[in-house]
Amino acid sequence: MRAAIADVTRATAALHLQGISKRFGATQALDGVNLRVEAGTIHGLVGENGAGKSTLIKVLAGIHRADAGSLSIHGQQFDSFTPRQIEAAGVHFIHQERLLPGSFSVGEALFFGQEIKRGLFVDRRAQEREAARLLDDYFAMRLPSGALVRDLDSAQRQILQITRALLAKPQVLVFDEPSVSLVKQEVDRLLAIVRRLRDDGLTIVYISHYLQEIESLCDQVTVLRNGRDVAVVDPALVSTAQIARLMVNRDVGEQYFRAQTQPGPPVLQLNGLGAGRFYNGVDLSVRSGEVVGLTGLVGCSRACSGCSSRIVATCC
Repeated sequence: MRAAIADVTRATAALHLQGISKRFGATQALDGVNLRVEAGTIHGLVGENGAGKSTLIKVLAGIHRADAGSLSIHGQQFDSFTPRQIEAAGVHFIHQERLLPGSFSVGEALFFGQEIKRGLFVDRRAQEREAARLLDDYFAMRLPSGALVRDLDSAQRQILQITRALLAKPQVLVFDEPSVSLVKQEVDRLLAIVRRLRDDGLTIVYISHYLQEIESLCDQVTVLRNGRDVAVVDPALVSTAQIARLMVNRDVGEQYFRAQTQPGPPVLQLNGLGAGRFYNGVDLSVRSGEVVGLTGLVGCSRACSGCSSRIVATCC
């Protein structure tokens, strides 16, 4: 993997945003935010919803133009910049959204925009062979020949995005909520990959709501609150509770109380719920006076439970 990563040193800041401000109408989304990321480190970025994380990342990506502030990447100063300039400077993004078209083969997705050609035409067989080699070399991931993006699970798609980014020989990789739709085993694998990238010289910015990930992974963490950077901490020296308090400016849980209620009789009972290939054998009981949550990973059929015309179940 080392050949895919630019050689940088820890002596300089890989990324330095200074005094970044951004307003949308009457809303001050960012108010003089500073973010300094040392080369060759994993730097966490945390904050509750609305703190400004997404806006800051979009400013960094060149999607939003800051009203004030500046950016330097390995000492190169930018006062205004486009997404293409940011990529050319070596900063690439791994988004939580699955941006790769499901109908693409693995090779097509990996080399989209940088196709392997034979004369004037795309050499699809060469792309599939090279994709298989890269995924095996980088991450020991072997996929069936001819696999499509839609056939991959969430973790495999994430690895495909990372491999695609590595082809550009980045200096900085920004992970935006990468573990949102992953199960624990997949999260553990993702974190191991991120550590390996750092150990091979890459600089990482890691945005997550999951403070346990931040604590176990990051060398430093910047905390945003209400559009401002309020602290830079070493997660080895503070607890997740302390980080959470910095995020919301109060002890988490102190303003929330669980009401004591006694649920009544069942008002909805489902036994053996099934809908073709989507799911089967699902049981659900809902009693009066209670709130029942329905949760699961993306693609696990949460949205199908009430919309199929071929549901088979006993309902009472």
